[in-house]
Amino acid sequence: MNAAPIPVALRLLVEEKNLAADAAIIEALPSMNASAQGAALDVLVKRAQPAALAAVVAGFSSFDAPLRQKIAERLKALHHGVRMAIASSGLETRLAAIEAIRESQDAGCAYLLSDAIKGRCPKTREMAALTLHEMTARHVDRISAGVRNPAPNSHGTATNEASTADSLAEALSKAIQSWELHFQPLALEASLWLGDRTEAALTKKLSESHTKIVHAINDLFATKIDWRLAGAMLRALAHPAIRSSASKALARANDPALLAAICEDAWLLCDAEIVHSCRWIQDARSSQEWCTILARLPEAHAARAVRFIDAAGGSPQRRIDVLRAVLDAERPAVRREVLWRLCEEQSEAADSVLRCVAGRMGDDLAELALRELNRRALRANAPSASMMVPPTTIGAESQTAAVHAKSHQAVEDDHNGSQAPPDEIEYLFLQYETLSLDERRRGGAALRGSTPNLIDRLRDKIRSSQSMDRVKALQIASFAGVERELDVEIFAAVHDREAAVRSAAVTLLAAIGGATANRLVRAALNDPDGRVQANAVEVVDKLGTPNQASVLAEKLESPHSRVRANAVKALLRTDLRTAGGALLGMLKHPEQTHRLSALWVVERLDLRSVFGCIEELSVADPNPRVRMRASRVMRRILSAPVANSIQSRSAATRQSESSVEKRT
Repeated sequence: MNAAPIPVALRLLVEEKNLAADAAIIEALPSMNASAQGAALDVLVKRAQPAALAAVVAGFSSFDAPLRQKIAERLKALHHGVRMAIASSGLETRLAAIEAIRESQDAGCAYLLSDAIKGRCPKTREMAALTLHEMTARHVDRISAGVRNPAPNSHGTATNEASTADSLAEALSKAIQSWELHFQPLALEASLWLGDRTEAALTKKLSESHTKIVHAINDLFATKIDWRLAGAMLRALAHPAIRSSASKALARANDPALLAAICEDAWLLCDAEIVHSCRWIQDARSSQEWCTILARLPEAHAARAVRFIDAAGGSPQRRIDVLRAVLDAERPAVRREVLWRLCEEQSEAADSVLRCVAGRMGDDLAELALRELNRRALRANAPSASMMVPPTTIGAESQTAAVHAKSHQAVEDDHNGSQAPPDEIEYLFLQYETLSLDERRRGGAALRGSTPNLIDRLRDKIRSSQSMDRVKALQIASFAGVERELDVEIFAAVHDREAAVRSAAVTLLAAIGGATANRLVRAALNDPDGRVQANAVEVVDKLGTPNQASVLAEKLESPHSRVRANAVKALLRTDLRTAGGALLGMLKHPEQTHRLSALWVVERLDLRSVFGCIEELSVADPNPRVRMRASRVMRRILSAPVANSIQSRSAATRQSESSVEKRT
């Protein structure tokens, strides 16, 4: 908002010490033209007399619409007047101040509303709660619509949604703590909408003895069907006092908007206590109803809904029945999520569904289901943990080999009876999904000295018709250090039809090197898959290809967050200015994936120079995952020795310091 030019007559009053000048300007305000009204308000702001500012706010309700809008636009500058008006003994003055806040939607005045809620006047309390409720509803709706910072408000001024949420949450938290003084359900409902920011205050209040807020929340869950309460219902499962009403509300949730919001907040199911409490829900929907609901939801929400179905589906058999029905959905993301749910379910019913999936010829999930069944068979027939052979001892000693063979003699095939015990390579392939990265490295390294025909065996695996076998063979080749012996197969795999295979193959080009590897990695930089591009950026950095700096600089504008992050990480060592600017841009990017990738770079390189940005993300970012990740990065940086950060300086900086030392 640009200030109106102040006429000469009014400009003379700015330095006038006589307080009667303020009264004269205020009395003349309604009769001035639009331009003069704006100038007169600016004069009053410059004079900064609290009583005069309070008088302007007190008359807000009696002014016409254009003048009210001008006052609302300047409410931040009139802040002292708003505070005096809200604390006034006159009801009309207090209501006028609340009305000014409502029309301006200035979240910076929200704390004044929380003070008004604690007042003795019922009408003031109701209006303050209603205004807080309305402001919070507008904020939540803007966030749901995908609005990010900065966004223009109704008066054309910039608003920051994160700071707006913080201001509203602070006011609502104060209102919750003083609940017994006012009993305003609207303020309570608004606080539940901002559950990620008000949860601490709600938890503290719920822990108090004989608090009446428990009954209010239970009544709210019983009577309200509002998508904005989805996150609060899931969080309530962790609180015994309100768990029952929340579980009942979730069980009867049929509104598509509410179900979509529950799916949006499905990340809360990472909390073990909430997942355990989901058993209270006893969802009564049939398999057909869930299939109908999933068909209406967007694909991302539908995949998340599978997690909610698995957590809240009732008895184990009933959950399996629902998952079996959902498994026939056409959406790949939903079917894959169902398969992972089944893999985590250790029961005969889950085994039966997995066998059905594994038997479907041409099904893209059949291979994964078969791997899981093999893993379960291997685990079920393996000896006790004390007799199991760690991956580091594959083929090491005769006694170990004997125990190793014995551990597989009991593995039976579902169709053909018993099989011969697998050798070291087959054993590693069978166990691969269950091993940690370190165990895979040790197992692959052990193969090099214990398997004479390792190269031929891996060559056959890389040429396998199963994409997962090709990926594992490429990774094992890297762990065994035989990339150069398999260069022809790796070069061919760079052009594989599966992105996962191309991604694994491109990574191995760094160990092969040479003109062919350089040419292939340059081509991989333009691969349609983001994972392949990201790995290619890392290989470019390791190989030191020609025009490396310009090649990496081009990737700073990539739409894939991981590609950008790898390019920034590489360039920080050679072009600090360019990479630093790109990193700051990613930390402020509107998409959360870019902010998360930027935090990964900061964590990997221990970049203390952007600590201020990380601290702001940990507090003000609108996404809970980003805030949690930023908090973790902060803790890691603060706990790391300062020497680590010194090692992350750019090469150019180190060379400059070295030259200075020589001259000295």
